[in-house]
Formats: sequence, C-alpha cells, structure tokens
Amino acid sequence: TQWNKEAELVSGIRQDIAIGTNLKETMPTLGSEMERIRKAITTRRKQSYINRPTPEGDKTAYEDVTIYPLIANGVRGAVIRIDDVTERVNLERMMLQSEK
Repeated sequence: TQWNKEAELVSGIRQDIAIGTNLKETMPTLGSEMERIRKAITTRRKQSYINRPTPEGDKTAYEDVTIYPLIANGVRGAVIRIDDVTERVNLERMMLQSEK
C-alpha cells in the first residue's frame, strides 16, 4: 500500500507501479519472508531476521529485516524495514579472522 523513495532506489520500481502489486513481484528477495510477515500481523509482534544473506551477483549481501505489525482503521498490514549490514558483517568477519 506504500512504497518510499528508498524502496524505489533499491528495487528500481517506481512507487506508482509498486503500489497494489504483490510484494513477491516487487521485492522477490522478500518472498521467503512471507511467513514472518503473516506471523507479525497475526501475533501483533515484531519479527526480525538478523544478517539475512541475500545473493547480489557473485557476492552475498547481508540485511537486517524487521517486520512491524501495523493495524490502523481496521486494516491489517506490516511495515518492513530492511537495513544493509553487509559492511558490518564483513568487518566482523575480518576481526574474527585477525583474532585467530
């Protein structure tokens, strides 16, 4: 129902096209999160997936995905926040290697 500017930049899909489209079509990498999204909505509790690996060409990116249930005016939905944590994950791995 909503699509912000950052979602446009990340997905390459304009807001006017994304709104009303199935989430799996606009953000295919979130297709695997549909169960967590449903759970957040039905339990009314935040769901999180930390350091979620996402293929990005020949590399792997990492995201923190947080799903907040949203219930307003009788409409049930969710706000999905995605933070790119690739740099943090890579730095943590480098620190672990240097400690060995």
